[in-house]
Amino acid sequence: MKRASSGAYRSLFIKREFRALLGPGYGYFVRLVALMMAMLLALGISLGGLEQLRIRMDDPFTNTLEVAIPLGSGDLAQEAYDSLMVPDVREALYIEGGEFSQVTLDWLLDMKLGEARWFRNRSLAVDSRLTHQLLTDPDLLYRDVGPEGLPERPSDQCGLIVTEETVRQLGLDPHTLEALPFRLEGNEDSSSFTLFLPVFAIVKQLPGGCDLAMPDPMAVMRNEPYERFVRPFDRNNQVSLLVPDLDEDEIRARIESSPYAGEIYHVVSSSAKLDDHYTYTQVTLSLREDVGVEKRQVWRKRLEELAGSADRRVLLTYPWYCDNEGENRNMEIKKYRLNLFFSQLDNVREFELKLNEVADGLSIDMSRIESSRNFSLVARLTAILSAGLFLFCLLGMVFYMNHMVQNHLYRNRQGLGTLAAFGLSRRDLNGMYSQIIILYTVFATGFGFLLVLMVKGILELLGTASYLVILHPYLFVAILLGWGVVILSTRRSIHQYLQKTPGDLIFNR
Repeated sequence: MKRASSGAYRSLFIKREFRALLGPGYGYFVRLVALMMAMLLALGISLGGLEQLRIRMDDPFTNTLEVAIPLGSGDLAQEAYDSLMVPDVREALYIEGGEFSQVTLDWLLDMKLGEARWFRNRSLAVDSRLTHQLLTDPDLLYRDVGPEGLPERPSDQCGLIVTEETVRQLGLDPHTLEALPFRLEGNEDSSSFTLFLPVFAIVKQLPGGCDLAMPDPMAVMRNEPYERFVRPFDRNNQVSLLVPDLDEDEIRARIESSPYAGEIYHVVSSSAKLDDHYTYTQVTLSLREDVGVEKRQVWRKRLEELAGSADRRVLLTYPWYCDNEGENRNMEIKKYRLNLFFSQLDNVREFELKLNEVADGLSIDMSRIESSRNFSLVARLTAILSAGLFLFCLLGMVFYMNHMVQNHLYRNRQGLGTLAAFGLSRRDLNGMYSQIIILYTVFATGFGFLLVLMVKGILELLGTASYLVILHPYLFVAILLGWGVVILSTRRSIHQYLQKTPGDLIFNR
């Protein structure tokens, strides 16, 4: 019996019994693979459906409510804010904090069309929870291109947070973007200056459907653009332009060898870049006579001829900076929105009543709250159905495996009784059959997973692959849980059957 219990015999026994459990024409194994595939598909489709539902219905800013402030109602909104920020009210309504913001329409240059388009621009408090969420939440932050968080020095707070969709609409690359082409006034080349404003971060979404955002200090200065947002030329004889496609040395050489060189006594140039596809050289010319609006346009056309770019125009620009040290007037943003941050929305109805009480002219849009609640309800129902499908498939595999193993042991009872009579212990038999069941389950899972991958490939061709998720932590946890239940249940059935004496097994007593 030492030989019978040797490693070689164990290996031979396991292989023989494993083949026997495959069934005639692999029928037993195919059925288990089908059950495993059904479980994986049920879970994958449930997870995919939940993910698509979350994308369509979930709002990362659900706990941030915007209250629109009618024109001329800034004082009313301030009174409402002061009333809502009382500690007892905040605690009762779960209000974490709030801030005002201004929302404006600003112009950005579409690099594909060569025309300016307007986008919704909002202000952001530098140290608010919303700003921190935008700059740190991986579900919102598409790419961090600047410092961690917004700079603390007001003079450095000139930069933008922009959505990925806006960047792509402008024909720019969100992976290499460094600045946005911001039009200081409107969309007409004859009356506009284009500033390349640096970008702090690119996000997937901004609240209120806005396209870009700037810090409060920058928004305040933006309201007085020619006094504190851009720096006037040192003299009236200067003109500054953005020239595409040429580097600094090349454009300086063309200017100095041009017929217009005699009208210039000094040239300053520096590189300016939007992304890897759109680079410019900023050229500031100091002329021998003063220039006005019309003369600046003449110089723009002259440099356009010298640059020889057929695709992109030379742009008028300004030396600009954010002067927060200037006169202390109009230092507050224009109050267009009151943003309130909640830790939870259980008392949002009470908040609406309180808002009507303290400011009858202000109102909130409850549709987003209702959609969030609908999402939560549908998500819970989907999760319950997913759990039910998983349990149904799991019970099916447990019953099937137990039935299959018990039938196999019954058909081979005499051989097992003989082995037990010659000294092979129940522990050894139980261990070998446990190895067989583990191998059987792992192989069935592997084949089931391959079939699910094939289904995923077919859905890819049909354009609906997003509704089936197969690489998800929950799916692998479910597989491990299924393995554990099936193996433990089957091992228990084997253990109970092998408790019989060798005589009972041989003579079927």
